[in-house]
Amino acid sequence: MSASIEILSRFGFPKGILEALKADGVTELLEPQVEAVLRCNLLGEEDLLVSLPTSCGKTLIGELAGVGAALLGKRAVFSVPLKALAREKFELFSRRYAKYGLRIRLATGEYSEHLSDLERGDYDIAVLIHEKLKHLALREPTFLRGIGVAVVDELQGVEDQARGPDLEFLLALLKRGVPRVRRIGLLGVIAPDDPLIEDFGGRILTARRRPIDLRQGIVLADGELARTALEEYGVQRPPSVANIWVSIYRSHNTGLVEAEALPISDPEGGVEGDLLRLAVGLSNEDGSVLLFLPTRREAEQAARLLAEAAPFLGSVGQLPEGAEDLEDESLQFCLSEGVAFHHADCSPRSRALVEEAFRSGAVRILCCTSTLAMGVNLPARSVLIHPFVWNRSGQAGDLSLLPEALVRNMAGRAGRLGLGEAHGRALLVARNQREWDLYRRFYWTDLAPRLRPTLLAGDLGPHLLAGVALGQDTSKKLLDLLAGLLSSKAIPLPHLEQRLAEGIERARSLGLLEALPTPDAEGERFELSPLGRVVALRGLSFETARTFAEWVQRFEGNVPSDLLALLVIAGAEETQEWSWPREIQPEARARWVEQARERLGWESLHSLGGRWTEEGSVSRRAEDAAKLASALHAWASGEPVPRLRERLGFSPGSLHAVGEGARWLLEALADIWRRTVGQPRETN
Repeated sequence: MSASIEILSRFGFPKGILEALKADGVTELLEPQVEAVLRCNLLGEEDLLVSLPTSCGKTLIGELAGVGAALLGKRAVFSVPLKALAREKFELFSRRYAKYGLRIRLATGEYSEHLSDLERGDYDIAVLIHEKLKHLALREPTFLRGIGVAVVDELQGVEDQARGPDLEFLLALLKRGVPRVRRIGLLGVIAPDDPLIEDFGGRILTARRRPIDLRQGIVLADGELARTALEEYGVQRPPSVANIWVSIYRSHNTGLVEAEALPISDPEGGVEGDLLRLAVGLSNEDGSVLLFLPTRREAEQAARLLAEAAPFLGSVGQLPEGAEDLEDESLQFCLSEGVAFHHADCSPRSRALVEEAFRSGAVRILCCTSTLAMGVNLPARSVLIHPFVWNRSGQAGDLSLLPEALVRNMAGRAGRLGLGEAHGRALLVARNQREWDLYRRFYWTDLAPRLRPTLLAGDLGPHLLAGVALGQDTSKKLLDLLAGLLSSKAIPLPHLEQRLAEGIERARSLGLLEALPTPDAEGERFELSPLGRVVALRGLSFETARTFAEWVQRFEGNVPSDLLALLVIAGAEETQEWSWPREIQPEARARWVEQARERLGWESLHSLGGRWTEEGSVSRRAEDAAKLASALHAWASGEPVPRLRERLGFSPGSLHAVGEGARWLLEALADIWRRTVGQPRETN
């Protein structure tokens, strides 16, 4: 049962903290939050895994653990996956606790103003992204001292192929570091035999019931299909009127299957397509709608179609505050009609403005992709989901069904506390018997799948060296570290030993790792070379570290030009996974190479190696690097984003994304330069 927030006074929370929470609308603790405090020893010393459905208050559980540690004179860190989420938490904690006197700090890849405070330990609560926390803990051996608790959010991110390995290693680092740091892990519902539970010592807080029920509905657009489905479940058909579809839904809290009538827009209203007509009908009747679509293009097209039907939507035709300065005219138009789109190609500023407009009600229908379901706190009355996505690893045009865990995350945006609702809706539209059977089989289930961590499925090298930086400096210690990873559960020990031996041998052959004899029976002890330390701290691939080091040795000048440095990092192995508009035609790719040759002198071209100093073509990777470096150089030189989009095809979101990646690689290149030849000298 719930309880007044005053219960926290029994556990050392002073009046000033309780009043700050009340002023922010937190007056009661939900049942899982009460259980965390009373039964799970939230303010104790042991790890705790909090696995709850959305809207059950797991974020506040982590917050109370962190504040409780700070009140005892310890430090707390909150680790989140996204920069936007980190800033949101920082602003929330500052609003609630800075007046009381708690020192709140923030550190992300692009925000470093508080970095010196963090390094000195001048903080009570710090909010960081996962990669930044890992970097600081490896770079500064004393960083973990004095930290009472680390709250790690969105742990389902260990499945992400790109960023999951860093999160998985971070969990191991906190567990095996010296001193060991208490971990509070936050995520949605997981399988009862998930490896995360064992990793947290079996200490888990879980619940099934949501404070606001969620109707998991399948909308039957075909009348005959609706009739047979209703008969199958013995559910009475809702009253039949014009412009109504039937949704057969399963209650999250009770498991009961019932039916309801849902409004759709009139076919004469100018909106076509099942999902769009349903979105309009729901928006006009009872408020905000999130519409998840397979691709960025489809999200934009859907928003544009809805905006063009604005008179039917009852739009007031006004821009939300701040939207007049947006660079994207299409998004401006949609916003003026109470509609918007949200995906990774939008700039961070655009996404933040759209999110705030949706929360305030200025946007009633938001067309988005799955990225919005990952850590963005954006509740809605109804969520519509297109459950298929383009399968990039398959054949062209191949569609795959979205994973159940991702659909669960999308659905969880519906029916959140604070919206004054009795329930929320998450809806799929079935157009035939196959889809009706498929959706029930995959999505009407209480059996959450096991997470599939990814670290050991990819490049082991950087994590091996990070293990040495952590103090796991023998083969035995490194094997223990690998065997304790979440992703090791599915890998036989002999295979793990073989991969470890191969990784060590390759690191030694590249001069990243040195082996020193030890007087005991443990055999060799490993020590990182200066280059190996950069790999460990920055998470570089071995290939990129070697390429950067060789370029530094070849370059004979004092300071490389900006374009040359960008060209070096743009050809790195890591950039091959980045999403940006590459040229398809060979002639276009060749033009970028020639432009780079014209702008760089012979000395610079010579330092690049390969065929850069020769007439004719270079490798495909080098051709791509020439365009990417040119785009980054133009952006850094002040060329407006709309112009870059028109000239080079870069969307604001993709430009910011590659800019973040480029900053990381440039910092790594600078580290290698300093450790190899010392500080560059500026020339007059």
